[in-house]
Amino acid sequence: MKKIMMAVMALIMTVGAASAQKCMYVWMKDGTHLSIPVSSLDSVGFYAPTYTLSVTTEGEGSVTGAGAYKIDTEVTLTATAASGYTFSQWSDGKTDNPRIIKMERDLTLTAVFTAVGGGSTGGIGLFSVSATQQVTFSRGNLQFNAAAGTHQCADGTTKQGTWRFAEHQWDYVGSANENVSSSYNGWIDLFGWGTSGWNNTENNPYAVNYNPWSTSTSTTNSTYNYYGYGPSINQTDKNLTGTSVNYDWGVYNQIGDDAPGSWRTLTKDEWVYLFHGRTNYANLFGLGTVNGVQGTIILPDSWITPVGLTFTPSTDKGLSWEGSYYHNSNDDNYSHNSYTSSQWELMESAGAVFLPAAGNRKGTSVYDTGSDGFYWSSAQGGSGYAYSQYFDTSYLYPQGYGGRYRGFSVRLVQVLKN
Repeated sequence: MKKIMMAVMALIMTVGAASAQKCMYVWMKDGTHLSIPVSSLDSVGFYAPTYTLSVTTEGEGSVTGAGAYKIDTEVTLTATAASGYTFSQWSDGKTDNPRIIKMERDLTLTAVFTAVGGGSTGGIGLFSVSATQQVTFSRGNLQFNAAAGTHQCADGTTKQGTWRFAEHQWDYVGSANENVSSSYNGWIDLFGWGTSGWNNTENNPYAVNYNPWSTSTSTTNSTYNYYGYGPSINQTDKNLTGTSVNYDWGVYNQIGDDAPGSWRTLTKDEWVYLFHGRTNYANLFGLGTVNGVQGTIILPDSWITPVGLTFTPSTDKGLSWEGSYYHNSNDDNYSHNSYTSSQWELMESAGAVFLPAAGNRKGTSVYDTGSDGFYWSSAQGGSGYAYSQYFDTSYLYPQGYGGRYRGFSVRLVQVLKN
């Protein structure tokens, strides 16, 4: 551009009403002239171009600081999360907030906000479990202590014992589940199907094993409810839904400070959609280790890997869909990703979920801790079985199943968006 300060004459004048924009008319040597808004000049009269700082949001929150600014202006961007969300990072991977931007060009940034759920127990990420519904997961697996404290229930009763979520996503109880009893003053995290503590035997007489400490493997009724867990198949609602919804741990019980009904269990179809239905599903899960614990990593719908970390989908490492489940003939699922506890804090703050391989329980014996993961769904699979999500070093079954008497892990969700 020709140097404007070489003009032979300049005149500042106001055109039109008093509120009209003041301009500097600059006549060049060749007889032409330019009209430059005074607002585009710096303090000594040099031309200072204006750049635009544009901001969008992902998740729920707002940002201040966007606008048009002269070159070299330092602008402060401040991201403020809405209730139930936390600021995660900017679209260029930076995490400082507030953030100083020096205007040297037009720039567009996205502030990424991550859902943290409601109540004291927290929640992580946004995950589509159907074409119309998203959920957030609890911060850890469900745990119960039969001897400590009391809790409120959905039917208005107060019952002995305390429900909570594990402190860390990788936490699991392991062999201490063998101490399970109605008086055990310790935490358990492997539960028979539908063992929320709701006594509905008046209407469902075969569901006799409804307490979280139930361990029976005996036959109750071979036709309607083989082992006596959860709703019988002659009930109107055979799953942990509808009139049988109180068999769901999260619906019936106060968990931490969260009132009954704050949480629920995923259905079989929702587990399937999560792993093999939502947009980009193949790139949004992988197996690996977190803090030395083996398990499955699930990423939220809108995922940005934290700066300095990597994530490898297990589908890139030989895990392939076989019609109703995933199989990896290399038998090395847990080698696909590895994070320290501090690295996982960054993954978690970006919305990632980890399901530890917590094993399972039969009666009072615990098996497969650290190698296999079993997570209940709310769907029955017949009088003696129910569906679950299962994984190990070679397989991942979104719709596996097991005997209702088996003690499996429970990871609850909250519905945030319909």
